[in-house]
Amino acid sequence: QVRWGYDWKAAPGSEEARLTEYFLTDRDWLADN
Repeated sequence: QVRWGYDWKAAPGSEEARLTEYFLTDRDWLADN
C-alpha cells in the first residue's frame, strides 16, 4: 500500500525542514540568476 500525506511538515530544526523551507518556498527561479 502506498500513501501520500497531505500538508506534511518536517520536524522543526531538522535537515528535512531546512531543505523544504529552501526549496518549497515561492520564488522566481529565473530571476535569481
